[in-house]
Amino acid sequence: MISKVRNRLDVLWALSRDVSGITGIPRWKVALDVVESRLLWGASEDDYRFFRFYLLDRQAKGTYLTGHLNRKLISKYNKKEFIPYFEDKGLFAKTSGGVFGKRLDYPQRPRCAEAGALCERKRQGHL
Repeated sequence: MISKVRNRLDVLWALSRDVSGITGIPRWKVALDVVESRLLWGASEDDYRFFRFYLLDRQAKGTYLTGHLNRKLISKYNKKEFIPYFEDKGLFAKTSGGVFGKRLDYPQRPRCAEAGALCERKRQGHL
């Protein structure tokens, strides 16, 4: 539990440092804004960075569909047993078949060794 809290604080402090470096806003103000954005609008640290919440006013922040709000909508309007299909494109493609009139075929993720070999081939200029 303590390590989890410590990790979250480390992430918060790193994000505050990065945003402060970009904007010149003091780190403590950025940290408070990140926490407020999480509590009021469900913005994760990734949402905060990606949507540039640090540039938005309170009214504008309320117009964004954050990951937290997206998950709430998905769970509200869909049956629990279908949610994994929305979260995994490969699983959705396999089970939906030709319903959409086109082939939905997503390759499996390469295993670690295959990915390493692919990166090495690219580095050597063979791709």
